Amino acid sequence: MFYGGSLRKKSIASSTLYFTGASILARVGGVITQIVLGWVLLKEEYGLFAITLSIASVFTCMRNGGTDQIIVQRGREYINLAPRIATFSLMFNVLICVLFLALSENIATYYGEPKLTVLLIVLAFGYLFATPGPILIAKLSIQKDFREISIANLITILSKHFLTIMLALLGFGIFSLLVPLAMQPLIGAISAFYFVRSWPKFAKFNDVKILDILNNSIWVIASNFAFNLSNNVQYFILGSYFSSSVIGVYFFAVQIINSPIALINGTVKSIVFPSLSGLLDNSLKYKNAVLKSIIVSYSIGALIGIFGYLILPTLTDVIWKGKWNESIVFVRILCLIIPSGILVNTLYEILASAGFWKNRFYLLAASIVVEVCSIWMVIDYLSMPRVALNMFLFRNFFLMLVCFYAVEKVCGKFCYIDIGMLFIPFSLVSGMLLYFDVFYVDEMNLYAFYGLILLAVCFYILLLNRYMHVGKNLTTRFAKNA
Repeated sequence: MFYGGSLRKKSIASSTLYFTGASILARVGGVITQIVLGWVLLKEEYGLFAITLSIASVFTCMRNGGTDQIIVQRGREYINLAPRIATFSLMFNVLICVLFLALSENIATYYGEPKLTVLLIVLAFGYLFATPGPILIAKLSIQKDFREISIANLITILSKHFLTIMLALLGFGIFSLLVPLAMQPLIGAISAFYFVRSWPKFAKFNDVKILDILNNSIWVIASNFAFNLSNNVQYFILGSYFSSSVIGVYFFAVQIINSPIALINGTVKSIVFPSLSGLLDNSLKYKNAVLKSIIVSYSIGALIGIFGYLILPTLTDVIWKGKWNESIVFVRILCLIIPSGILVNTLYEILASAGFWKNRFYLLAASIVVEVCSIWMVIDYLSMPRVALNMFLFRNFFLMLVCFYAVEKVCGKFCYIDIGMLFIPFSLVSGMLLYFDVFYVDEMNLYAFYGLILLAVCFYILLLNRYMHVGKNLTTRFAKNA
C-alpha cells in the first residue's frame, strides 16, 4: 500500500536516529562553513545578509502556496493531488519572483543600502526552482522513507556548505552566502529525484481547483508568515536603528546557535509531522507519540543548550582570534533559548498533524508579540545586560503556555504536572547560569554549581534513554556484532 508503511519498522525513535546521524554530518559541514566565513567575511556583510533574509522571509511564506504540509497530511490522495499541487505551487513561486523583482529597488532605497537591490534579485530567481523538491520529499514522507529523506537533505545541505566555502575563498563576499541559498531548492530537487526516480506531473490550470487547495493552504501561508516574521522581525527593526556592523555581530551569534536548531527542527518537520498524521486513526498511539515527541525534543534541546553555554563562548574566542568576541554575550543568551526554539517548533508540527491550522496560526501570531518584546530587550541589552534574564523568562513562560495548550488541544485532558516537570531542571540551571553571568556574581560554590548542572544533564539523558531506547538499542547492536 502506497500510504503509510509499517509503523513498527519505521517508528519515530528509529527514524530520529537516521536523521541524527545525517544531522551530525551536516552540523560538521555547518561548523566548517561558519569558521571559514568568520575568517573571510566582514561584519557589515553579515549585517546586509541578515537584512536580506528578513525581507525574503515576508515572501518565503508564500513559497509553494503553503502546500508542503498539506500534501503530506492528505497522503492518501497523493496520486490525484500531487499534479494539482505542482501547478498550484508553481503559480505562487512565479508570483514571489515577480514581487521580488518589482520591489527590490524600493526596499534598497528604504534601508539606504544600494547593494540590497542585487542581493534581492539573486534570491528572487531561486524561487523559480522551488516547486519539485518539496513534492518529491512529501512522497518519501508519506511512504515513511525517512532514511532516504535524511540522505537527500544531507546531500542538499553539504552541497550548499561546499559551494558557500568555495565562493567565499574565491572572494565573492556576501554573494557566497546568497548564491548557494538561491540554488538550494534546485539541489534539493535533484537529490530527492535520485530516490523517487520521477518528476512531479503538472495538472492543467482548469483542473487545479484552486479554492479547494487554498481553503487549507491559506492558513499554512498565514502560519508561515507569522513564523518567519517572528524569527526575522528583529532585523527589520535593528536595520532601522543600528549600523550593518552591529547587526552583523548579532546575526553572527544567531548563526552559531541556529545551526543545531535548524537541523533538529528539520528532523522534527520531516519525521514528527508525517508520523503523527499517520496515527490519527489510533488515538492512544497518537497521544503516546505526541508526549514522546515533546519529551525527546525538549531533552535534546536542554542538553545542547547547557553544553553550548559552557563551551561555545570559549570556542568563539579561540577559533576567530577575538574577531567576534562582541558576539559572545549574545551566544550565551541564545544557547539557553535553544530548548524553547526546538520544542515550540515541535508543538506547531503537532497541531498541524491534527489539522489545527487556524490554532497553529494564532499561536504563531502570539509568538510575534513575544518576539517584539524580545527585540526591545535585545536593543536595551546592547547597553544593559541585566535585561537578559527578562528575555529568558519571557520566552520560556510563553513556551509552557503553548505546550499546555497544544497538548490539551490534540490529546484532550492530561496531567499538567507530568509536562511541567520536564521544564524544571533546565529552568533552574539556565536561570542560575544567566543570574551569575549577567549580574557578574563571582562568589559561588563551584562544586555545587556544576553538580547541579550534572544532575540536569543526567535527568535529560535518562529521559532520552527511556523514550528513545538509545541504551537498549546500542547494547543490542553491540551484542549482535560481538
